[in-house]
Amino acid sequence: MPVTPAPAPVDVFSWTYEPYNGILRADWAGPLPLSELPACYDQLLAVAKAHGCRFWLLDIRRRNWHDAAFAQWFSHVFAAQASRAVGQPLFLACLVVPTLRSQVEGQCTEQLLRQITSYNVFPFYFTDEQLARTWLLDQQAAEVQSQQSLALAESFVN
Repeated sequence: MPVTPAPAPVDVFSWTYEPYNGILRADWAGPLPLSELPACYDQLLAVAKAHGCRFWLLDIRRRNWHDAAFAQWFSHVFAAQASRAVGQPLFLACLVVPTLRSQVEGQCTEQLLRQITSYNVFPFYFTDEQLARTWLLDQQAAEVQSQQSLALAESFVN
């Protein structure tokens, strides 16, 4: 029996799938209890799975920064679920405010990044939305180019 994720807080969290560029955008309009974050990410995962989307733009500029318990959940539970559900790699462009730089560059984030790399989940942090979008589109283009190169190589073998 499929498990239905808990509803995300609609007054603080929203998402939009952009079919024209294959990006799933999530927005948090303000702080929320950290216990509600997993429901937001579960909802994102359901949408991403429905669209086969592995390129996410997460606007966390108004959301509170996560704690070590959330980072633990994200790295040990969510990253594995996400990589199985939508395939690999999963690219997350995270928009943050410059004042979060010390948290973004902190030991908790460093540990999270090391752990989720094994699931081919790659978050990168940006303070500029256009740079974040460009990075996501570059990742898409690199995949297309890699697939074309592989197809060309296979045609020479056959």
